[in-house]
Amino acid sequence: MAKSPMAALLKQPRVKTTSSENADVTDISMSLSFKLKKDEVHNYNLRDFCHLECDPNNSLATPNRFDLVRKIYKKLSSSSLTDESKLNRVKNLKRYLFLCDRKSLNPFGRDGIDGILGMQGELARQEKLANEPMPFRFNYPDGAELGIKTSSANTFASHIKDLLAIAGCSSSLIEKYARRPNQRTEKGTTQPHTDGELETILSRVQPYFFSLADGISDYFDKHGEIPQRLSNLFIGVSGYEGDTNEVKISLGSRVDNTCISSHLPFNQMMISGYVLFCYYTSFNDTQVRDVRHPLSVITQRKEGRTERYVRVKGYKARKGSDVEAYFVGIDEGEFEDSEAKDKNAGFIVADFLKRGRHKHTDGLKFINKLSEVSKKCNSDQYGKLFYSVDSHGKIKKTFDVNGLMTALTFNLGLLSENRTVLSSYLSDVICRYLDKGEWERITTTTDSTGFKTISRKLTTEKMKSTRVSSLVYVFVRSLTDIPLKGALIPLTYKESKSKGDIEVFIKYEDGAERKFVTSTRFKNTLKKIEARSETLNPLTSTNREITRPAYFLPMGVRSETYQWEGHEMPVRRKLLADLGINHGAYILSINSRRIRTKNSDNLYIDEDGGKFARDILQHSKETQGRKYVDGHPTGNMRQMSQGLSVMGHIADGDSVEVAKTKVRKLLGIKVLAYDEWKKSKTPSNPNGVACNGKIDLKEGKNEHYAAQKFAEENSIINEGEDITCFQYDLCIFCKNMQLIDDVYSVYKLISFIDSLYDPIEKMPERAEYLLSRIERFESLLEMLPEETIEDAELLFEENGRYFLFN
Repeated sequence: MAKSPMAALLKQPRVKTTSSENADVTDISMSLSFKLKKDEVHNYNLRDFCHLECDPNNSLATPNRFDLVRKIYKKLSSSSLTDESKLNRVKNLKRYLFLCDRKSLNPFGRDGIDGILGMQGELARQEKLANEPMPFRFNYPDGAELGIKTSSANTFASHIKDLLAIAGCSSSLIEKYARRPNQRTEKGTTQPHTDGELETILSRVQPYFFSLADGISDYFDKHGEIPQRLSNLFIGVSGYEGDTNEVKISLGSRVDNTCISSHLPFNQMMISGYVLFCYYTSFNDTQVRDVRHPLSVITQRKEGRTERYVRVKGYKARKGSDVEAYFVGIDEGEFEDSEAKDKNAGFIVADFLKRGRHKHTDGLKFINKLSEVSKKCNSDQYGKLFYSVDSHGKIKKTFDVNGLMTALTFNLGLLSENRTVLSSYLSDVICRYLDKGEWERITTTTDSTGFKTISRKLTTEKMKSTRVSSLVYVFVRSLTDIPLKGALIPLTYKESKSKGDIEVFIKYEDGAERKFVTSTRFKNTLKKIEARSETLNPLTSTNREITRPAYFLPMGVRSETYQWEGHEMPVRRKLLADLGINHGAYILSINSRRIRTKNSDNLYIDEDGGKFARDILQHSKETQGRKYVDGHPTGNMRQMSQGLSVMGHIADGDSVEVAKTKVRKLLGIKVLAYDEWKKSKTPSNPNGVACNGKIDLKEGKNEHYAAQKFAEENSIINEGEDITCFQYDLCIFCKNMQLIDDVYSVYKLISFIDSLYDPIEKMPERAEYLLSRIERFESLLEMLPEETIEDAELLFEENGRYFLFN
């Protein structure tokens, strides 16, 4: 009987092998070093990843992890990826391994891949949390998870799947269980500034800029350096109810500190100039930062553009030397002056708004002043238009928009209009602190798995007096827009006609008296604030003479109180952050995107399909299409908000019309946005009025039937078909005519009325007849809101007549 081949093998002596299971992992280094920008170095030793939770102090994980991690190490160490890309992969690998170990999953097996990257895995759960956030951080309980954004989740999943493949996991295993698909990354809708916010920004930033620019220029001419301090800087008028009192502030920075320089006059001039440049050009942030000297106005008008704009030409490059080389090339005839492409040097051209819709704007004066001061304080002939300096006047490498903007909003008291949502929460915080001396500090922390969570810590730590004053001010400012500087105690409270509300009356240092209406539930909080104020500036005293007014919202210490400089009491972002109040909820969040979006909303016109807005903002029809596919976004949001308010009143038992009346009264508007929208959807005629195209005259000669017959006889239409009415001068006699409360439509109507004056000179015998028609049309304007007419007349002054009537 033949012997089995296996028998011979079994008789062979066994060879002793060293398995990776028994290898001493700590003796084998898998070190990686990543050098990033600014000489920042990150070091990782991937042998730590072979231990549970990637901690070398813990025991080794599954026996085969060393071999799998080793494969990843070899691939990364020889990869041509940038150090930053490799570092991100290593960080995500560590995070993935930690998550699997924490959940007792095999990171290179089915349960780990499915448990983290699967359809119902941890990554999908965290992504859902981030996509369904609460309005504010103070809404979250202690330990609540904030999740991960879709863009970060996509990157994490992509990196881990690549690394799993490198480690030797089969593609079928990865594809079968790492089933969370890459979600479409939505950058989200940028919330534009409201009309009121933009008005406030421009009314304060523009005078602030010119006060700073003039002061800096004069000082530089006299002393040859940038000033450390400037006083009596004009930042607009108080503006409440027509008040024209000028508001001024002073600026400065500690000379010995070159890090804290955001409040330096020069840097504040630059950031205010940045805001105005964004408004006048609608450029995005990158474009604004890239602009270099020389800057010049090259034309006052271009075909297809209105005279509201001029063409401003500047240059773009990563370095001033690139622009210098570019000009040398032009001088030597190597190439022509051309528009900047990609990263190459070249010129850029901006459609610069000469005069905006706001009375505070003067674009030409602004750009000339900005260019002058920017160039004067920087010796680089081709230097950047926007730059910042340290406390010694040395130009910084970066232009820190966020830091400078924080200082700008602080100095100018720029606040969000939607502050009322904070009132209830702040009322609770104030009462808790004044009654018990305790408050909660709310912070965001990153847990050991790399995900962010909310931490709420109750503390009896005593707040500084300035912090308490700021907290109180934020609460009161969330209740009302009336001036608070100079307000005195005691306050007077009366029941309001509106159920559940009270009227609060305030007297002022200058003898004025104002009131605001708020919810009855805040009366107790206001009284507590009054009591605190009286401890700082008593109404009466038996020990000392009263020398200071009894301010309602005092700053300073007992009996030495005072009022703040500027429009609003300064409030630090750190205080708001500690209370869990998101940036932008109280202090206004300003950036190029919000300004650009607001300009886009203002320029978007249904009649031209948004072409004018596209020309000015220089974006594609597809980009605009995504934004306006369902109509004007701001209008849509306004309609939804008003609609919900109406529904709330209906739920309380009101009829639809009664509910609409209440909302109109509450919002102080004449027509609800949705009702206005319904009218605007009616076809608009060239003369700016709406109708259904069917003529139904109360008086006047109807030429419609003759025109219809002419069209039939000349085969323009088929027999029996109708044509749209063309007798625009008879709209005033037509029963189907409707007015539209819309600026652009009224602009067309004004243009049409103006065109009716033309025939009078040519046909003086018909002057009386024509004037009677004109008067009938002008009488229509009296039926429209004054604001709409004013804006339409401004459009007429800037653009001339609507093009059909030229």
